[in-house]
Amino acid sequence: MINTFFYKNSELAIEAMERGIHVYMEKPVALSIEELEELKSVWKQTKVKLSSMLGLRYTPHFWTAYKLINENKIGRIRLIHAQKSYKLGMRPDFYKQRRTYGGTIPWVGIHAIDWIYWLSGKKFKSVFARHSKLYNNDHGELEATAFCSFVMEDEIFATVNIDYLRPNDAPTHDDDRIRVVGTNGIIEVINGKVFLINNETKGVIEVHLESPPIVFLDFINYVRGKDECLVNAEDSFYVTLSSLLARQSADENRVITF
Repeated sequence: MINTFFYKNSELAIEAMERGIHVYMEKPVALSIEELEELKSVWKQTKVKLSSMLGLRYTPHFWTAYKLINENKIGRIRLIHAQKSYKLGMRPDFYKQRRTYGGTIPWVGIHAIDWIYWLSGKKFKSVFARHSKLYNNDHGELEATAFCSFVMEDEIFATVNIDYLRPNDAPTHDDDRIRVVGTNGIIEVINGKVFLINNETKGVIEVHLESPPIVFLDFINYVRGKDECLVNAEDSFYVTLSSLLARQSADENRVITF
């Protein structure tokens, strides 16, 4: 397992893979596209198993939403909106510099970007994003707020809002939400619960949560060749690339095409 300063993630993963060691690593798996391409190249050469800590796929609420969508409970997806909100607190110094932190979109927003990709099963075509360092409580280059707007395959539109402004007295560290709008219904995940409305529900209903796979057991089975991992290497690379392109869009204030 690689869980270190973010700017060392890809370097240590490459070292491990070159030694033939399977890798379960913190996200994002790289802080630049150049690092990501090198990581992918070594992975292809060594053929080891790799997964990353996009672990919110393994929570009961997001797993239940995933199953409902795959059971066609809302028809064809047309719109998605996701939210990541964290408490800021007092972060270590490496959060205060882009070169060591990587940015709030790749560190925090990557989870929401991953949900969008995973739940829809579609790839991104373009992104426009912005971020701001204002009101970051003296955390240097750390962005306290951000948003991303994606155009996806099949003309699906997806948006993400990200912030470090969750109050310190809030009952949980994070506030994760998603709303998925389909041609036949809507799914919402909020406060660890899943709500569904479609032509069969007679109003909004709270859905019983399903039990997801166990994250480390899933990775062990992946290594043993028994099953495909819920977060495989290709997913880890693609979602990292998507978050880095969104960061580039925010830096340059322009639309980036995939």
